[in-house]
Amino acid sequence: MRVRRASAVAGGMLLAAATVASAGLPHACRPPAEVAQRLQQAREVFDPAAPQAAVALWDAALAQAAEPPAPSCRVVETAWQIGDFLKLHARTSSDLALDYLNRGIAAHRPAAGTEDLPLAKLLKTAGHFFARRGDRERACRSLAGAARVLGRLPEAEVSVLSGQIRDERSQNRCPGDGVSPWADPDQNR
Repeated sequence: MRVRRASAVAGGMLLAAATVASAGLPHACRPPAEVAQRLQQAREVFDPAAPQAAVALWDAALAQAAEPPAPSCRVVETAWQIGDFLKLHARTSSDLALDYLNRGIAAHRPAAGTEDLPLAKLLKTAGHFFARRGDRERACRSLAGAARVLGRLPEAEVSVLSGQIRDERSQNRCPGDGVSPWADPDQNR
């Protein structure tokens, strides 16, 4: 019970952070109210030892986010929010997080402008999980992909995220000067 309560409090803080992180997104990329509600319910019921209830809610949220005519960035953003929440449980839920992050990558379709921003956030979060697993190559590949996506967007809209990615690449001792041999974001699947 204590784990669930701590998870719900942390989930509420992450919801606020996710809302702030979604502020620069086009409206079409933001999960609609029903999807956001399912994401919140999943955060509240998530138990690392028995994640089935949360997984069912996350699966439903992803399916609803993908309903036409929604752009692919909505699914990518929804997958990122799931992965970002699971960073709280990285030791026990790394595989689960990477599954959702990979679903987001698979759903991505190149878009115009800031519709690609959710992909950069998703790749950065995937880099976090790979680094926690000690998989430096995949962490660097994810971070390089995120940097490449951000390189296509206006600097004013992505400066904070770009700085975070540079810092993480440095912490992971990724090769290159902002350019990595693993720079293609679609090579992370």
